[in-house]
Amino acid sequence: MSRIIVKEMTARTTLRVVCAATVLMMGLAAGVWIGAADEVNVTLAGHFGGEVDAVAVSGNYAYIEQRYDFVVLDISDPAAPSELGRLSIDGFICDIVVAGNYAYIADGYKGLVVVDISSPAAPALVGNYDTAGIAYDVNIAGDYAYVADWENGLVVVDISNPTAPAFAGNYNTAGGAQDIAVAGDYAYIADGYNGLVIVDISNPTAPVLAGNYDAKGYARDIAVAEDYAYIADGSNDLTVVNISSPTAPAFAGSYNTAGYTYVVAVAGDYAYVDDDFDLVIVDISNPTAPTFAGSYDTVGKATDIAVAGDYAYVTDGYSFEIVNISNPNTTTLVGSYGAATYALGVAVSGSYAYVADYDNGLVIVDISTPSTPTLAGSYNTAGHACGVAVLGSYAYVADYYNGLVVVDINNPNAPAFTGNYNTAGIAQGVAVAGDYAYVADWENGLVVVDISTPTAPAFAGRYNTAGGAEDIAIAGDYAYIADCWKGLVVMNLSNPTAPALAGSYDTTGGANDIAVAGNYVYVADDCNGLVILRIEEDWKNEWMGKDSDGGTAVTTNELQDAIHHWLGDIPVRGYIMSSTDLQDIIAIWISG
Repeated sequence: MSRIIVKEMTARTTLRVVCAATVLMMGLAAGVWIGAADEVNVTLAGHFGGEVDAVAVSGNYAYIEQRYDFVVLDISDPAAPSELGRLSIDGFICDIVVAGNYAYIADGYKGLVVVDISSPAAPALVGNYDTAGIAYDVNIAGDYAYVADWENGLVVVDISNPTAPAFAGNYNTAGGAQDIAVAGDYAYIADGYNGLVIVDISNPTAPVLAGNYDAKGYARDIAVAEDYAYIADGSNDLTVVNISSPTAPAFAGSYNTAGYTYVVAVAGDYAYVDDDFDLVIVDISNPTAPTFAGSYDTVGKATDIAVAGDYAYVTDGYSFEIVNISNPNTTTLVGSYGAATYALGVAVSGSYAYVADYDNGLVIVDISTPSTPTLAGSYNTAGHACGVAVLGSYAYVADYYNGLVVVDINNPNAPAFTGNYNTAGIAQGVAVAGDYAYVADWENGLVVVDISTPTAPAFAGRYNTAGGAEDIAIAGDYAYIADCWKGLVVMNLSNPTAPALAGSYDTTGGANDIAVAGNYVYVADDCNGLVILRIEEDWKNEWMGKDSDGGTAVTTNELQDAIHHWLGDIPVRGYIMSSTDLQDIIAIWISG
């Protein structure tokens, strides 16, 4: 049986590749130009899915953030929200406010961004003002946008001309401004450990401090209604502050949630707050003694809440959910929107990308137009989709505790369950070749599954890597496994029912992803970065090793065969023999 020799690239070569990869990743989102020996211009072609963390509602439309995208949804039918328009924005959308025909976006390091939404199907970027800090939140009053700009405090922007927003004023709070509410002549700021900061904005060009209240916890979000400010105060729960005298805010009441509270919205007699993975409704008809009214178990931890009429519109990282709150005691999910929110693996075949999307299972995306990828269909597996491979009419999903799941993708719009094999451990990665699926199973190493009958996948073989197998790639007769504790493990698959160890290399950290191209293996190591390894099959064994006719000697026939390969540039298992290689063989022939 042939052996595998694994060699790490030189430190200098590895460093050059890692640095280039780092610069590339930093430039992808911004579409920057990267110069190297071969100049490459890298630009973003398209984007699909991502975390959903911000929402604003106006009429029949909801405006949400999906990572780098501003998305317009039609919510005229709350049970079936549908996408109308989408705009990719350079930055990280933290908050959205709608006023008239414009959406104003707190866009992280990019400051305030203005989007024309007069045509919901075609939102267009029309203006931008780059604040000096990190724009976390925004509120609109008249011709001014009030931005919570983290370490830069309150920034006031003149938006009388939305296409040319301009600086108007600034007040630097002592904490980290994360959220803002405006009422009358005052701006109320959730300022982190500095609590509630009240700023007089009667002259927007010269805002001044009016009052401050130390909320004891970490003021993350704020809502104002009449004489009260409602603060999402982290571990200190929901805190109610009397602001009837803005210069002397005072404690009014509180509600103790079970977990951390970071988001709050107020409508009528109720406050809507996040409580770990619940939306909690608090009766504030008596602000000095708020009480529990109801709750709804969201998919993830709520990141933003908007309330309109009988519905609460909630983003929770994973999705956008519409919850009927007409009766706080019996809240129900009405509709939701979201796909590819926690993508852990992807395979591309034809015009489709197949995404392993953890809790959402297999998500299929139409990429026939790369600039506008669209959802084609999905199949929610019973486990957590961690990896995916596609061969023919089937997608093979590594589904965590649920093992290997086979999905029929003949109709990408309606993928259907076909078969399942429980690998008995934690299936994290999968590769397919011929009649076999090779599963990287955390607890059981390499598990080989016979998929010749996709409806009845069956055990074929196994090799326990004794580490934590996370990902796998197949090339020829070999499987290359990223094993968290063992690094790279190479398996000979010439007999899939009896996989055998061929080689290994300790990447020193935690190997968790892998790719193979030619004679090189690229390993993502969580502590050691990108590790690049050269793989060489020990082909010289045929002439000068234990597998040669003469054992450790070289026979005349073997020497003639070696010369023939050298003269004709005939590859041996993909390797072209060099003059140095031939000299090594001749030296052993002479000495033997």
